[in-house]
Amino acid sequence: MSSIGKEIVENFARLLFCSAWADLEEEQGANFACTEIFDVAPDTPVFALAAAECFCNQIKVANSLDGTTEEAMEKLYERAVEANNKVNRRSEPPDRFGSDLAHMSIGNGVSWFDDNERFPLKVPYCTFDMYIGDDNKVYASGFEDFDGYIREAVKD
Repeated sequence: MSSIGKEIVENFARLLFCSAWADLEEEQGANFACTEIFDVAPDTPVFALAAAECFCNQIKVANSLDGTTEEAMEKLYERAVEANNKVNRRSEPPDRFGSDLAHMSIGNGVSWFDDNERFPLKVPYCTFDMYIGDDNKVYASGFEDFDGYIREAVKD
């Protein structure tokens, strides 16, 4: 198992979850101004890791990579580092690569290439949402391996 690839997938999951969690909380009146969402969000739940694994596998397929999803993510990161090395540019760490891939996947405007050299990379679009249903329960949707109940919502 690739520890670098695992770190990339875990940070992909963290970004997916934190982004969806913050959106849901802000819809309920929370204000995260001047707050680092990664620091205040709950721990990344299993369903977000499953979503990240699914989405990273789609990236693996889109880039015609072999091996496990984690191995493929490590290969992509190696390509990113190599692109930066060609122009004597310092590379960001693997956790940043994972969260930037997630940003790129959900299309929120942040890209690995904002601060790093370009290299051939295909990143399919994905959606990942959390919402409160009519039954006052929190649900997640947006990927094929999970679409359903997460927890009871807390509403005032």
